[in-house]
Amino acid sequence: MKNYFLSFSLLCLINIIYGKCGNYNSCSSCADSYEGLIKCQWCAGENACHNSLQTDCKPINLITHSFDCPRPVPNGYEYSDDFGRNTVFPLIAATNNDGNNIQVCLNNNFKNITFVKQYTVKCDKDGDTCSSYLAVDNINKVIIAAFRGSKGFLQLLIEGKDFLFNELKSFTITGGKVDKYFYDGFYDLWNIGMETDLHKLIVQHPSYQFLTVGHSLGGSMASMAAAYCVKKKYFQTENVKLVTFGEPRTGDIDFAEGHDNLVKYTYRIVHNHDIIPHLPPRVFDNLFDSPFHHRYEVWYENDMSNGKKYKICTRADDHACSNSVSDTAVADHTVYFNKNIENFAKNGCK
Repeated sequence: MKNYFLSFSLLCLINIIYGKCGNYNSCSSCADSYEGLIKCQWCAGENACHNSLQTDCKPINLITHSFDCPRPVPNGYEYSDDFGRNTVFPLIAATNNDGNNIQVCLNNNFKNITFVKQYTVKCDKDGDTCSSYLAVDNINKVIIAAFRGSKGFLQLLIEGKDFLFNELKSFTITGGKVDKYFYDGFYDLWNIGMETDLHKLIVQHPSYQFLTVGHSLGGSMASMAAAYCVKKKYFQTENVKLVTFGEPRTGDIDFAEGHDNLVKYTYRIVHNHDIIPHLPPRVFDNLFDSPFHHRYEVWYENDMSNGKKYKICTRADDHACSNSVSDTAVADHTVYFNKNIENFAKNGCK
């Protein structure tokens, strides 16, 4: 009789807890809530809140943190395939060239974008370099900061070591932490004159907007640059655009949330099964500084040729987008908009 009473009491307690989670009717109110020690979770497929011990929600639809709840793209900040394809792609490709060849790339794609200066530093003990450049578009009135991606397989391996051991540094601009390799690369470039020269351009062109772009490692540094410039009030957020290709998880969930609070026009373009956006792996969301993506993923589940469809993913680290694939591919990381980025650069970006 005593055991029956204990079992009945436990069942009632579970039902009470489950019922309380079930009382939340929005993702944001549900995903951060607890009932005792039991976490509530939002099921996007059902638009319902469940007890984490009793949910049968499919993992692809499970949301465990309010930051990951779906958010529509703000009005006026919509993604454009034409902009990504015909403006951002050649700007990113040009980062793979040096000096005057950057201007050649720009001349072959734009009427009046002027290369200002390139910045290159050693960013690890093996002598691998990180690189970026500044340019000015005097037709559209934009200052451009472009960051190069990982150069060669060895640099990817070194970054992978940081991914594996989760070496992080605090990024006070946003709060939270970012991968040490990205942090060091960004500030090494920023501090050898890039920030100083950017500030000079702002003084010369106070009404210009700011566009920052990058591929892979460069995407992470570009995301840090965008947040930095808004936080330091170099530009108002409505005058800043960030577009990256194949960006890895740059930092933890606090970084991602702080980033999105600062930068409104922010797009991470992902080509089909590109492996790098899956790294470092997302594990525990808000625990142990686990890596987490910022918004908004644009997923091309195809070869990205002209006219191909894409999906705007409204969650920050959306399981229903590129996270849904397990057969990742390095080849998809080197090709965007149906062109090999480095080969395109070698041919003068044409």
